[in-house]
Amino acid sequence: SSHLCDKGHILKPLPAESLIDERDHVYEAGFLPTGPLSVYDDRDGMWHTKVFPSSTPSSRTDAVLLDNWITNALGRRQMEASSLQVKEDLAQSVESLVPILSVALHEVVRQVTHHCAERGITLDKIWRVYVELFQRVLKQMQQSLIDQKNRTSTVQGELSAAKEELGELRSKHPVQMHRVITDLEARFTSKQEAYEVELEDSGEANTRLKKEIKTLQQELEIWYPTFEKYKESYIKHHVPEVSGDGSPPRRRSSG
Repeated sequence: SSHLCDKGHILKPLPAESLIDERDHVYEAGFLPTGPLSVYDDRDGMWHTKVFPSSTPSSRTDAVLLDNWITNALGRRQMEASSLQVKEDLAQSVESLVPILSVALHEVVRQVTHHCAERGITLDKIWRVYVELFQRVLKQMQQSLIDQKNRTSTVQGELSAAKEELGELRSKHPVQMHRVITDLEARFTSKQEAYEVELEDSGEANTRLKKEIKTLQQELEIWYPTFEKYKESYIKHHVPEVSGDGSPPRRRSSG
């Protein structure tokens, strides 16, 4: 068994520094200090000791406090999203949730690392690769949607211009209308058919993008079964960005 190779006398590596924002840190107050990290506050005459995030996260309490932080962070994001006038699409919602989940998993990795450094490193590596792939898919999907909207807008503009041109010709040249009507309608019909074909192609591309979004939604439900419950929560502006080269996230300064 692999545990037979573990030696208790070997010092365990210290967990990585927490990425939880300072405003979310949890302190316990008491009349006496509980350790070297306790700080006395003249305002209330009490000693304050930080219990979350802990420098040695190894207890059940650390897991409970982390769960509370995730709930509160997602709740704040939900309130922020509710205040927006424009409803977020799936890509925007997922993009804003990834930083929250990255910080949450980073704390899980810290807790796991305290018991087994190798398991923590492996878990962190898997998550980083998954986030990188997921962001790449989101970027491609967003660009495809932008291109599709631009093509549709261009075709609709050209069709509208052709109709206006026909209307102007009919109003400015009523005497010659009988002589040019056949040629004019043929030109208009040809353009209209071309535009309709392009619009049909755009509709097929839109259908394909919807299928890709549906597939992405299914993958999201597999990875995050409770996504529908927490998808409107917010903490995006207080979470460090994940570097594209796979290096550890940079900690944002507290201000």
